[in-house]
Amino acid sequence: MYTQEPKLTTIPLLSGTWQEQNGRIWNGAQVGNTFQWTQDARIANGIIVPLDAVSWAVFITFDGTVHWKLTPSTDTNQLIGKSDIFTRQSQGAVQLPPSTMINDVPPLAGSLFTENSGKVWNVTMHVGGYFQLMNQQDQRHAEGYIVRDHTQNGKFVCFINFHNPTSGDEIIRTESFDFVTFPLSNGDVLRRSVMIQQPQMNLQPIMPQPIVVQQQPQMNVTMQQQQPIMVQQPIVVQQQPIMIQPQTSPYSQQQPSPYAIAPPQQQEPIMVQQSNQQQTEQVIVYEEKKKKKSTINGKETVENIAKGACCCIIGCGYVFYFIGACCCCILEAIDKG
Repeated sequence: MYTQEPKLTTIPLLSGTWQEQNGRIWNGAQVGNTFQWTQDARIANGIIVPLDAVSWAVFITFDGTVHWKLTPSTDTNQLIGKSDIFTRQSQGAVQLPPSTMINDVPPLAGSLFTENSGKVWNVTMHVGGYFQLMNQQDQRHAEGYIVRDHTQNGKFVCFINFHNPTSGDEIIRTESFDFVTFPLSNGDVLRRSVMIQQPQMNLQPIMPQPIVVQQQPQMNVTMQQQQPIMVQQPIVVQQQPIMIQPQTSPYSQQQPSPYAIAPPQQQEPIMVQQSNQQQTEQVIVYEEKKKKKSTINGKETVENIAKGACCCIIGCGYVFYFIGACCCCILEAIDKG
């Protein structure tokens, strides 16, 4: 059913000059996987489709209406057509070498194409620039060969070989930019309708475990306005000078006796402008100092009294000694008298 392409020893280059069996010459130019032949006013356009590393399929359209499949010889110096053979006369330059693997054609496997009559063609396989179709209604088969024409802004150029059981093979050319609608050269149209998924291998997929993210409870945080920082001014303590007024006797303006006990002095209160806590601490310190000073003043008073008493005793001793001496002198004088 499907044609088997011959194995080639070299990549087919279709530029240069080619001669028909009747002697006419075609001048060829090739750009990538497309080529063009000219002969006077006649034009022929064709494609070169690699099937594998050594198999190539060549299709050509003469005068826009006649579509042939050309079978290259193993050395690619001859192209065998439906009713003619073309022989290479000279090798021409190739602007862009042909691709040995067509990889710029979108995948077609699983697609459905519908004719104007409603019949549906299913693409059963697609590799590179080669694909196969099967009619779902009458089970007919077809082969497609497709490349991109870089001389026409990347237009897709396709040749479809329909295998008809009764009338034989029919080759139809189609061109398209959108790869969805393919108008055929016989007036029919193939419209791409459905993309069928390819059957997958029966593998047990490993389902990833869902990641549970525990959401933290949201906290209602109320932003409080920060109070300005008040710098406390240093506390200035102004202490009044302590005025000590000596006591004077109401009977005399003389200085008081050194042994007299001076009355406790009254200290003027210290005016301090400060906080309540600091005032309390200052009062406690003041009371402790006052008690300490009173204790010291009491000790000094006792010491002064003791010193005064000692002086009185010593003075009285001297007085008694003096009186005794006088008495002795008087008695001695009486005795002598």
